Amino acid sequence: MMRRQFTLIEVVVAMLILTMGVTSMLMLIAASTRRTGKAVDVWRKNHLLAQAVEYFMLYPPGTEIDRNFFPDENYTVSCNIISPDLPEDVEEQIGGQRLIAMHIEIRDRDGKLVDSITMDRITGVLE
Repeated sequence: MMRRQFTLIEVVVAMLILTMGVTSMLMLIAASTRRTGKAVDVWRKNHLLAQAVEYFMLYPPGTEIDRNFFPDENYTVSCNIISPDLPEDVEEQIGGQRLIAMHIEIRDRDGKLVDSITMDRITGVLE
């Protein structure tokens, strides 16, 4: 009985196919890791911005953000109040309340703008 043995070419081709498969898998894993890292970074920035908006919507205009509420040391948050140009009788029509725009910015340690949003808010006279 004659045993069939693999030739050197068959072994080399099999190794080449295996190597290409492993290389492709490693490239996909690396790309997936990069995309996941970017997605986490985008989510973190959006989450920080949502936290800042929630904070400034709950507290009176001009309030500085509490570091216990916003503990991330890598970012700073600021809120600038912008008064829109509205006719003078608008405040009388809505019971003495006024419309303001809050421009909220998140900056990194270097002071580079990371993200910002402008939110309209109706605020009372006493605030």
